[in-house]
Amino acid sequence: MGAHIVNGEFQSDKYPTCPQGKVPLSVKDPTAQGLLWEYAQRRRAEDAEFSEDLEAALIAAGFEPPAMRLHDTVQHTRTGRVGKITMLDGNNDIWVDHTGPYLQRDFALMVPRTPYGGAPG
Repeated sequence: MGAHIVNGEFQSDKYPTCPQGKVPLSVKDPTAQGLLWEYAQRRRAEDAEFSEDLEAALIAAGFEPPAMRLHDTVQHTRTGRVGKITMLDGNNDIWVDHTGPYLQRDFALMVPRTPYGGAPG
């Protein structure tokens, strides 16, 4: 342990030209795609264009995005309650307005989506 720590910062041995403290991730790496998708969701409020571009690059690389995204407006199909998604946990569960988890299949989206899952242009 600690083989990747140089001067107190992470350093990739596989990609030595990657600056210390940075982690090289590829949109083509299936083990990184879910993490990068989640990062795009978390970054959306600061830079929506970045998020949309990262999502498009992941999809072009073969990633299949989840049906729903953070902050989507959804309606529970049984109770009719409307809320915003506050967390997607990767197990097909969502948290809506801090009252989850619920299964995604129990909700219907209430916002239009483009074919790749992004917000309309």
